Parts: sequence; structure tokens; C-alpha cells
Amino acid sequence: MGKGLLIAIEGIDGSGKTTQTDMLKEWLEHKGLPVMKSEWYRTKSVYDLNMRLNLVDEIDAKGAFILVAAEFASRLEYVLTPALEQGDIILCEKYIYTPMAKDVARGASPEFVKLLYQNAPVPDITFYLEADVDTALARIQNTRKLQFWESGMDLLMDVKDGLRLYYEGKVSQSAMAKGFSAFQSRVVDEYCRLMDEYDMVVVDKHCNIDQQQEIIRTYVGQILGMGEGLFPLNKGG
Repeated sequence: MGKGLLIAIEGIDGSGKTTQTDMLKEWLEHKGLPVMKSEWYRTKSVYDLNMRLNLVDEIDAKGAFILVAAEFASRLEYVLTPALEQGDIILCEKYIYTPMAKDVARGASPEFVKLLYQNAPVPDITFYLEADVDTALARIQNTRKLQFWESGMDLLMDVKDGLRLYYEGKVSQSAMAKGFSAFQSRVVDEYCRLMDEYDMVVVDKHCNIDQQQEIIRTYVGQILGMGEGLFPLNKGG
């Protein structure tokens, strides 16, 4: 089997990445294609190590960025690359552009972040899901509580003390909502810089969920040689 396909779906927290990735995966599986989903920073042992180091104040922001990049490098070598070589379609719900946007929003230089991910393969196509920060915030608040990192609380308080208070339930959701709006706005600015540089397909925020999925399927279908035009939800998925 030939080379696989690498598809990245990007956007701020609450932009709908999980929904669109899962819908695309279901559609591709319905077509009988080999497909796998890869989520960002899902190696639990590395995540737990990062949290432990933060809680005892034994890692700074740059060290945390490096640790996350190392987790990705391992996943790239042992999971993603073999899957691509055997011809699988990989759907990345967040790819390297997530840390490239978020790390710079946290104060890292673009040059440093590019160095961390310079060996990552360029996706065959990258979708950027547009979303207003207020809309993204409302979506999250309607389904779950805001979390420490997505709210940028590490930029507003001492990380060690802030994480301790967060885990004790002493950081209010209203405070995190304000942090979310400020931090995610900075992330949007970084995505705007990245989308032209990396030729991302911008999926219009004014489209509803099904319309966004049709746009995504159209581009993916053309790459796979399925023909021109839209691939509506009621045709194969």
C-alpha cells in the first residue's frame, strides 16, 4: 500500500475540532478507508510528569514546551510515521500548529517553536476552523468547566500556586472565563499569522456544523480522487 494521508484540523479551544474530526473519521470509515485519529499530547505518563513538575515548581515554561515537543516526536516516530507508511489516513485533531500558536501566545519566540517541530511532516491538508472567542467560550461552558491551561491562567498567576488552587476548586470559573477570552484571543492572532504561511484551508465560522463538514469532505474527497463537488452528509455518512 502506498503513502498515507496526513490531515490536520486546527482551531482554538471550543472551535469544534473534535466534532469535525469525528464526523470526518466516520465518513472515511464508511467509505472503507483505513483511518486513525491522533489527538494532541495524549501520552498520559508524559502529561502526568509535566503536571508533577509544575506542581513542585521544577519546570519553567520553556522546559514544558520542550517536554510536549518530545512527546510529539516520540508519537511521530512510533505511531504516525508507521501508519503513514502503511497507507493509513491520519486525522490529527490539533497538530504542530497548536503549540506553535499557543507557545508563542505564551511568550516563546516563533523561531524557538519552529525549531522544536522542524522535523514534523507537512500535512497533505490543514483545516483551520474559524471561531469567535465568545462563541468558543459559550460552547465550552455549555458542556463542561473551563480548564487551567486553556484559560491561560499560567499567565495570570504563579503556576505552582495556581495549579494547586485550581485542583482545590478555588479558582473561579468567572476568573477563568476572563483568562480564556484574553488568552484565546492571542492564540487567534498567532493562527492568523500561521494560516497564510502554512496554506491552511479556512473553514468559515458562519457555516453551521454540517456545512463545515461538507467543506472538509469536499477537499478531502478531491485529494483522494473521489471527484469534484460537495459530498453531502446524506451521501455515505
